[in-house]
Amino acid sequence: MDSRIEVLHNVGERTLAVFKKAGLTIIGDLYVKSCAQPLQVAIDEMKEDDSVFQANDPYWKALATKVRTITDRVRSDEARPYEPDHFICPITLQLMTDPVISKYGDTYEKDAIHTLIDLKGEDIYHRKLVTSDLFENRNLRKAIRYYKLHELRFAIPIKLQL
Repeated sequence: MDSRIEVLHNVGERTLAVFKKAGLTIIGDLYVKSCAQPLQVAIDEMKEDDSVFQANDPYWKALATKVRTITDRVRSDEARPYEPDHFICPITLQLMTDPVISKYGDTYEKDAIHTLIDLKGEDIYHRKLVTSDLFENRNLRKAIRYYKLHELRFAIPIKLQL
């Protein structure tokens, strides 16, 4: 996974600053077992430079815990890319790469809807459909490509402790 560390969504600027200060610039860096030491060094250096929180403030322990939790979740694949619903094929439930729109206005991944039409002669709503009723959805394809290049973010699920 070579996405920039900035794709970690909703983790906070200070947390991202810790990762960057530790030299962890891509998501793949978080999979390296030896990243714990550079992260702690980065937090220690930030303590010295910070004018808001004192070095013994509980804030630093909380920040270290947050960084460790995020790293653990990324390693355990709990971090999932956030993908807008309208970019997801209703058949494959995956991000589309070659979207087509049906005469009914529904959008599908081209290969998936072709397979469904070949098998059943209808769409997922049981409406008769043939492949000639499908049209390229170029605007959506462009939007998805742009999103993948510029907007893709990883959501770190928050585990509530009750």
